[in-house]
Amino acid sequence: SSCHLILHQPDKKDKLKDMLFILYPDITSKEEMRQAIKGTLDYYINHHPQKRLNGKTCGQVRKESLEQKEFTQYPIIPAARYVRYWNGLLIDEIFKYFPCLLD
Repeated sequence: SSCHLILHQPDKKDKLKDMLFILYPDITSKEEMRQAIKGTLDYYINHHPQKRLNGKTCGQVRKESLEQKEFTQYPIIPAARYVRYWNGLLIDEIFKYFPCLLD
C-alpha cells in the first residue's frame, strides 16, 4: 500500500511527522493520534503537491499511472545525507584496500 511505502523511506517519515504536528498540534489522546495520522496520510497523498512530480500529488500520479499504458518517469532527487554517507563508505573502502594512498 502507499502508506507502507511512505513510512519505510526515512526522509518521508520525518516529513510526515513534521506535517502531522503542524496539521494537528493539539493531540491529547490515542484516538486523536490515530485520526491525525490518517488525516496526515490523506493530506500527503491527495492534497500535497510535490515539485519532483511536476506539481502533482502522489495520488494523482498513482491514478494516472494505473490509467496509462506507458510509464511516466519522474526524477529522483538524491538526499544529500545519503550521498555523503555512501561517498564516505567508498572512500574508507578504497583506503582500506590501498593504504599506500594515505602516504
